[in-house]
Amino acid sequence: MATDSLLLKFKDSDTYNTVTRKTLREMARLLGYSETQVLQTALSRLRAEVLPGYLPDDGPVPTAMIRHIRKTVDQDDYKPTRTLLPGL
Repeated sequence: MATDSLLLKFKDSDTYNTVTRKTLREMARLLGYSETQVLQTALSRLRAEVLPGYLPDDGPVPTAMIRHIRKTVDQDDYKPTRTLLPGL
């Protein structure tokens, strides 16, 4: 069970970026969740919007690597219809 916690202070009114404790309670009641589950769900959805789901790549494939691939891999019978890597 998780032991890390966070103190959350509620505002007096709902705004674009804040909710009151009353609003949180109402959302929990409507969803059939605990207040903690509502907060975890909201943070999970925000995480999906804000954080990338993949690590950034190393950028374009260098020309030397493309030449190496062409020399190393037998492509005599390979007939590409399209490519995802320009120059390959």
